[in-house]
Amino acid sequence: MKYLAIITLGITAACGGKNKKVEEPTQHPPHKGEVNNEKAGVESSGKWINATPPPVQELTFPQSETFRAKQPEGGSPRSFGLPGIRQGKLKNGIQVYLVEDHSLPTVTATLGFDGGNLSDAKGKEGQSGVCMDLLTEGSKTLDKTKLEEAKADIGSGIYSFSGSDAHGLQLRALSKNLKPTVALVGDILANPGLRETDFMRIKNREIQSLTQSKSDPSAASSRVAKVVLHGAKSPQGRLKTEASLGSLTVDDCKAYVAKNVKPSGAKLFIVGDITMDEVKANFGSLQGWSGKAPRAVRIKKQKGMKGRLFVVNKKGAAQSAIRIFHYGPSRKASDYFDTFIMSGGLGRGFASRINMNLREDKGYAYGARGSFSYNNSFGVFNAGSSVRTDSTYQALKEIFYEIEAFKSRKKPMTSDELEREKKGAILALPASFATARDALGQYQSLVYYGLPLSYYNSYVNRIKKVTLKSARRSSRHVNPSIAKVVVVGDMEAPVIHRNDGKDVPLLDKAGKPMSMRQALTQFAAERKLGSIVELDEDGNVKK
Repeated sequence: MKYLAIITLGITAACGGKNKKVEEPTQHPPHKGEVNNEKAGVESSGKWINATPPPVQELTFPQSETFRAKQPEGGSPRSFGLPGIRQGKLKNGIQVYLVEDHSLPTVTATLGFDGGNLSDAKGKEGQSGVCMDLLTEGSKTLDKTKLEEAKADIGSGIYSFSGSDAHGLQLRALSKNLKPTVALVGDILANPGLRETDFMRIKNREIQSLTQSKSDPSAASSRVAKVVLHGAKSPQGRLKTEASLGSLTVDDCKAYVAKNVKPSGAKLFIVGDITMDEVKANFGSLQGWSGKAPRAVRIKKQKGMKGRLFVVNKKGAAQSAIRIFHYGPSRKASDYFDTFIMSGGLGRGFASRINMNLREDKGYAYGARGSFSYNNSFGVFNAGSSVRTDSTYQALKEIFYEIEAFKSRKKPMTSDELEREKKGAILALPASFATARDALGQYQSLVYYGLPLSYYNSYVNRIKKVTLKSARRSSRHVNPSIAKVVVVGDMEAPVIHRNDGKDVPLLDKAGKPMSMRQALTQFAAERKLGSIVELDEDGNVKK
């Protein structure tokens, strides 16, 4: 504004000539917070003339406000209406699960088949992912470009997926365009294109993606942990590699699709602006596609690799990935709710002991967790984090400390932790059904685990029945004495340990800084884990 005033005065003088008088700017009273120099008794030079300076306002800090001393109380749970689900069956043997939602004129459907990575032929690991991606690249009558144009014309999406033990297709469409979208899906299923050029592009992309993921300690630890837990010979322990992907041919995909993508036994989960009669009218039109898919491979617990502590050396890695894991109870276990609440206090939630230790107290990681995951046969306890490289040794010790303290009589789960986790589970339930798609996902999980569709009708009451005694008793499912450990990081990097509340370099007997490899060897000896087993990124033992 100052520069604007100078420019304006200059223009006025130039235009008016010598006889024009330049007016002084109008004086305005000071704005709120400014000082009026005349009233304050200040000369233009800025010196004080017998005037009292304005009082200094005292600062108020949040912690001095009394209401902050107590955490706000959460509101009481509201009544929650569980979205309903309907079941049906198509003539070709597809089982239908429908959640109606007429709030928007859209439909989303997932057509799922048992199989996934477990159905890969031995030596062809990665086959399911590549072949399912190839399936949605076109049909015999529509190549990739024409299929994309056809989808764009009606604003629809058709996608494929492949997981550990399932694969399938998903579609999204406006309800008015569901019929032509299903027609495109039917064409893909009955007349798959499976072209060589599309196959090579997908295969090469998958190989490059795999190679890139191996440079990430977290991704590498996930791969290696599967081999360590299940063993390299078991279906769930076999890993896709550059070699297995490279061995795939387009004929392998033709054989895979012909064998594993069949209607009888498939499951159609659908949500949106559609009724069961409309589902049967639209999806019953999948003509020219028949047959029964093979039985799903049953996942079983395995002995796993020999050893307790496994490492993968990633030279120069800025972080290390730590994983501690072992088999656990199934999703159908009678004490599932006790275990769920217990694991929340130990490591599943943000306020859990493992996270508060590594993140808030020590500052070793952005986050650390410990909880159970499940398949349709058994569960797996998994704890760990991505941590600063130098804190790898100490972080590993802290996680074991928290697990053992939580199981002990001295520091078991407290009543405050119990109530926090129970209240959190109950209040979070509506968010799991926030949208119709969320609701369908919950029902999809129930079908996968073999649980009744009425499961959530009693969910709140079963959470409320969890007691401190039953939650503490369920901590027996966490067993560090049988856990296997995987650490991926720079094995030659120096590490720290905690001494008198401070992090200091960990030194060997000669007073020299220990490398991570030396520190982990010491840790293995302290916990009687045996010798360290060094692996490569594909889970092979290095000699």
